[in-house]
Amino acid sequence: MTGEPLQPLQTYRLTTIADLLKVPADRREDCVRGLLYALLTQEIAFGDDAGSMLRDGITWTDDGDLSVSLRCADGEELATLNITKYDPS
Repeated sequence: MTGEPLQPLQTYRLTTIADLLKVPADRREDCVRGLLYALLTQEIAFGDDAGSMLRDGITWTDDGDLSVSLRCADGEELATLNITKYDPS
């Protein structure tokens, strides 16, 4: 196999606005879109109880995948929102 070596994925733990500012400026739009998808997934999974089920932040991985997974503190997956395409037009 030839080509460029794979770069490690960048992962960000987001709990404050300062954490969002650590995301490179050219990747923030995708990061904020991921936050929106996470909120929507939380609402779909928990309905009116969504706010009481929030954890102390989220982890965003800059991997180009638009899907979102909600996990328990122990890592067990609760819900997944699979998004296969984003078309802003």
